[in-house]
Amino acid sequence: MDFFGLKIGDISSNGQVKIIDEDRLCFLVRSESKGAVGLRTISKQLLLEFFKLISENPEINANQARETLCGKSEVDKFEYGYASTLLTMAKMMKDHKVTITPTDNSLNSRQIIFYGAPGTGKSNHIETYTKDGNRIRTTFHPDSDYSTFVGAYKPTTKTVTVYEASGSIREEEQITYSFVPQAFLKAYVEAWKRKDGGDDSPYYLVIEEINRGNCAQIFGDLFQLLDRDDRCRSRYAIVPDDDMRRHIAKELDSCTHIEESIRTGKEMRLPENLYIWATMNTSDQSLFPIDSAFKRRWDWEYMPIEKGDKEFVIKIGNTKYDWWEFISTINEKIEGITCSEDKKLGYWFAKPANGGTEIGCKQFVSKVLFYLCNDVYKDYADSNDCIFKKKTTDGSEKTPFTTFFGEGHEERVREFMEYNGIMPLAEDTEDTEEEDATDDLAGLPKKERDYSKYRINGGDKQYGKGELVREVISYYCTQNPNMDANAVRTAWMSLDFKIVHLVETQDEFTTRTSGSSDSKKRAKPVPLSNGESIYVSTEVGSSNIQDFIDKVSTQDWNIRIEKA
Repeated sequence: MDFFGLKIGDISSNGQVKIIDEDRLCFLVRSESKGAVGLRTISKQLLLEFFKLISENPEINANQARETLCGKSEVDKFEYGYASTLLTMAKMMKDHKVTITPTDNSLNSRQIIFYGAPGTGKSNHIETYTKDGNRIRTTFHPDSDYSTFVGAYKPTTKTVTVYEASGSIREEEQITYSFVPQAFLKAYVEAWKRKDGGDDSPYYLVIEEINRGNCAQIFGDLFQLLDRDDRCRSRYAIVPDDDMRRHIAKELDSCTHIEESIRTGKEMRLPENLYIWATMNTSDQSLFPIDSAFKRRWDWEYMPIEKGDKEFVIKIGNTKYDWWEFISTINEKIEGITCSEDKKLGYWFAKPANGGTEIGCKQFVSKVLFYLCNDVYKDYADSNDCIFKKKTTDGSEKTPFTTFFGEGHEERVREFMEYNGIMPLAEDTEDTEEEDATDDLAGLPKKERDYSKYRINGGDKQYGKGELVREVISYYCTQNPNMDANAVRTAWMSLDFKIVHLVETQDEFTTRTSGSSDSKKRAKPVPLSNGESIYVSTEVGSSNIQDFIDKVSTQDWNIRIEKA
């Protein structure tokens, strides 16, 4: 299976693994370790799981890979002792610069459209699995047609030598007509050249915004080529026009290992190593409807709205709001008023400038609020569910978009946030750093971390994990004013939390941190009504917060914690 970039006879860089044979599902390998030699059958599906893992975690070892995948993939079905061989083979794939499709279902898909709401990361998803050396990218738009996608004769300039009557020689630019290939034909020729040279790795033709162009007009007779056979080549050939035929014959003239009909351009068929991947915003699906016959020749992969791996915030003056909370709240309101996901916001709808994490007021108004006002709520301005309103003594009134500009515009944005139930973030960047540090120590991958905020007893204020723990314990102390530091510590530590030194007295904290080089001390004070203080651990993250919430919920302390 050429997808893996491995072939019979390949040997790992450490010499421990050699590929002996393969079939559609497995590799047969000779494995040598500590003097012992044996043959092992390695599942390609399982190898793919390992390859995905090391692509995201290059420093992971065999045991860590096995433990990470166990219970989450097909790894459970195989002997654990094969983990070292699997990891070695995955590194062989990486050395071959193998790229993979994002999901198992699209493993053999040569044509796939990634679709979803704007900002769900469709283009970035493709970027992850392709690179400049193995792709050609184009974008469809309303003026795109067959010639701009495939190629056509165009006027071009050419430098020619002119011999003057006087005997002098000069060069000048002259206009001449020649066939100029475009994205499709460039990708078609390049894929066949690589195939002829023995390179079966995927070559990608990436089409952005495929539904913004008239696909029937743009593809024309190429539509026939999209129907692939079991080998993933075009089932039916087409005959190119003379201009295309001559161009293809010229480009493939030196090829020796492909069929003559293809090499000479007498017919066209897509090779199995040519992948056509496209993106489509569902909010733009009405631009040019895609007919059912065209749709059937593509696989479709929905890109859901998910939290990204960066902590974006909206900064309005000195006030910050959580971006994920904002889009989650607004998307619920969009769903309620439109009964559709087409107009929802993806996490990457707005990206902070220069790789930062703060979406400024100007960007938020001009990009986010303008989109919501103009594209989503334009026809719902008079609805009771419209988000562009503000509270008044008589109820609420409309907020015209123009009020978000000029004097007092930041206050208008804050009023917008308040009206829609989006509360400011508590300023505690140190807690965020502690949370990440705790999860780093626990070995929890970033993609598995939960950055949710929490509420206590149904209140409006939202807390990060470290602040939540301190607020809960502070609330407990307020409800039990007669307890001294030792009594509070005993009550909490008896529950055996996973959080390290959850509650300490002043003396315990001083003893533990005396002479410590850790400037943060990993705890913060909480004052008691009797003048004493306890110290509450800041070593809180996704890896241990649920244990805290679960154990607090079992106590009759009148404390209820829920995700915001």
